[in-house]
Amino acid sequence: MIKKLLFLPLIIFILLSILLLISYSSVYNLNKLISNNESHLITISLSNSISSYVKRAESHFYLYLMLDNKADRDKFFSRIQSLEEKLNELKIISDVDVFSKNLISIKHIGSKLIEAKDDALNNDTSFPIKLYEEDLAKFNAASSIIRKTAVHHVDDKTSILNIKRNVALNKIKNIHSLLLISGLICIILIVILIKKLSNELEVSKKNTHQLDMLSNTDGLTEIGNRRFFDAAFKNEWQRSIRDKKPIALMMIDIDCFKLFNDNYGHLEGDKCLIKVAKTLQSFMKRPADSVCRYGGEEFIVILPNTDNAIYVAENFRKSIEQLNLPHAFSLVKDVVTVSIGIDFFTPDQLSDPNQFIANVDKALYQAKNNGRNQVCVYSRETAEN
Repeated sequence: MIKKLLFLPLIIFILLSILLLISYSSVYNLNKLISNNESHLITISLSNSISSYVKRAESHFYLYLMLDNKADRDKFFSRIQSLEEKLNELKIISDVDVFSKNLISIKHIGSKLIEAKDDALNNDTSFPIKLYEEDLAKFNAASSIIRKTAVHHVDDKTSILNIKRNVALNKIKNIHSLLLISGLICIILIVILIKKLSNELEVSKKNTHQLDMLSNTDGLTEIGNRRFFDAAFKNEWQRSIRDKKPIALMMIDIDCFKLFNDNYGHLEGDKCLIKVAKTLQSFMKRPADSVCRYGGEEFIVILPNTDNAIYVAENFRKSIEQLNLPHAFSLVKDVVTVSIGIDFFTPDQLSDPNQFIANVDKALYQAKNNGRNQVCVYSRETAEN
């Protein structure tokens, strides 16, 4: 009996060693899964690029139809070509085919309307845009599907990686529970190996944080991107309803930015966007305040529990103007300026957050329509009348 008991510590030690090796292997594989997951990172980058190129192609398409600038026509086809290249890269590592089908639709409809526009210009006649309303609707639908699918693709890839990570972490937690039960017998070995495990876990947390930052941060301006805005706005909207506190939303557009890019070049345009973003970011004093790049030259600001939103917006406008960034081709001033649309109120359960964003967009349109370089507040009284 005594001889049998003598084998018990050895058996426990062997089992404990096996558990420790499995735990260490699980943590190591978790860290390797995140840090070496190049296909996910490439997919996220390509999906973000596809969404950006579609929006730019759409912008140049409409600019040509409205302003007759042939440079926009050429840029539209250039963006479409870039999109095709990005899609070919994505096909190698992804099985999503909704992009190609809708890109063909955009290319076909865009070419059709541009050809009609060219004929109108050559014949010195007015372009009958109303005749192509159905085509434009299909064009917008295909463009929207590509952009939404790209965003969802980023979310899906991130979710897959998080699921794998959580499964591995749960497995590690279960193993650690067994380690604690057996740890009284082999305490020295446990301390040594747990310290090693802690270091590996810290590395995996840092890699996970970097992945989250890539998914939620605009690569150029280093502020929140559209995905970050959607999550932050949803949280602050619900908080405003729960606390019965006002929420302010501002949409900021750099005036005549296309003319800035066309004349100073995209490199200077990127520098301009970075300076504007840093200036706006400097006003975010409270944890819940946030500024995000909404798309192109547009920024959006969330200010929860704010009563002086108009005053803050005016400070934004003045601060950008006082940067004195030269813009000799602006239709407003000889420096870079911004137009700001704003809306603020205290929502309830019946309020529509999408309508709130639409109100801000309407206010921005009014500010630009009134001459730019100004703040315009959405008027509910005017809208109701």
